[in-house]
Amino acid sequence: MKKAHDAEPQPSGNPAGHPPALATGSQALQFIVELAEALTRAGTPEGLVQPRADRIAGVYGVPHAHVVVLPNFTLAAEESGAPVALDSTAPNEANLRLDQMAAIEQVARLADRAAVAPDEGVRQLREAKALRHRFGRLGIVAGHVLITLGLCLILQPTGVVLFASAIFGALVGLMKLRARNAPTLRVLLPITASTLISLIAFAVAPGTTTQESLRALIPPLVTFLPGGLLTSATLDLTAGHLISGASRLVAGTMQFVLLTLGIAVGAQMAGVNVDAVSTNTPINTLGAWAPWLGAVVFGVGCFIHFSGPPRSLGWLLVVLLTAWIGEQLGAKLLSGELGAFVGAVAMTPVAAWVEERSSGPPSLATLMPAFWLLVPGAVGLIGVAQFFGSENPAGMGNIVNALVTFILIGLGVFVGNALVLHVRSRRPAASASVA
Repeated sequence: MKKAHDAEPQPSGNPAGHPPALATGSQALQFIVELAEALTRAGTPEGLVQPRADRIAGVYGVPHAHVVVLPNFTLAAEESGAPVALDSTAPNEANLRLDQMAAIEQVARLADRAAVAPDEGVRQLREAKALRHRFGRLGIVAGHVLITLGLCLILQPTGVVLFASAIFGALVGLMKLRARNAPTLRVLLPITASTLISLIAFAVAPGTTTQESLRALIPPLVTFLPGGLLTSATLDLTAGHLISGASRLVAGTMQFVLLTLGIAVGAQMAGVNVDAVSTNTPINTLGAWAPWLGAVVFGVGCFIHFSGPPRSLGWLLVVLLTAWIGEQLGAKLLSGELGAFVGAVAMTPVAAWVEERSSGPPSLATLMPAFWLLVPGAVGLIGVAQFFGSENPAGMGNIVNALVTFILIGLGVFVGNALVLHVRSRRPAASASVA
């Protein structure tokens, strides 16, 4: 008998691709709104969820359905003036893990060709949201330590920062473990964790921490960076979905501000002038190999911490390294900001190719970790932190650089997705859009 976390959605005996005979329009709409809500919660921009929901409504025999997808709720009706089906997500619900994203995408693939009955699809979606973490409580903490060490090897590979990153990574991992079933604690966790890490670092070793700059504090806090949220906001705004794009942009910016406010507050509580640490000078005492090893360690950490689906680690590393190599090449040939654009363009088709392999996970489960390798976390955090307890006006330029890079990452994913759609449209049987 399979355990809950090993269960995978299966077709419901409808190989012909026609809507199940017993499905009614209302049943199909209820399934569609729950599916759209799940995809949105998994991080898929509304600009991709909306047309997909419309297509699925058509294959389930509701061609005139009106579907409206927004960040926290989805509405659908069979036609104008008909009763409305609704599903919503509470604002304080926890983000979905990689295995949950993969399970939801598998249900969506079945729905693309009407290969699952609506009631069965709803059941599978709810099972996907209830999946247990594959690596348990220890995996959550150990995975976060690896994520922190991996990013440390990329941003500031020195012995002191590596040692501190292991400790701080475990501390934040324990805090996330405690807050995962407590909505109020989850909301306050970014500012609480950043304040605590900053206070400890500056109180224990103010001279060393100041020398290493704020780059030394970013690795244990990286999973709080709203890179995916801001990139999705850019995608939605580019596609003309103003409500969802603007709301994601505001939410991501607020999360960004809370995180950096915590760092500044911690420094001030320890009696350290923020001006003294508001620098962005990388230090590498380990060698040129460190960032490359860091990208691999970071990927392994993401796989464990976010409960990657079975047999997906190798594919996750393929997408991560594609993004990393693309960013490095783009930065050398063009600039740092355009390097992120090149990395985003490169990783999107690779993620789409991976999801078509027999053992490949859906692109949702491989793209999200790659965002953190492309987001200029150090520059953005330092730029915002300079506005709290500092009179240094240089922070504005860093904030602008961060926002420009967010926009370029979103445009890169948009361009990469357009290439995928173009290639798939030329096939005899076009596949569904990459998420």
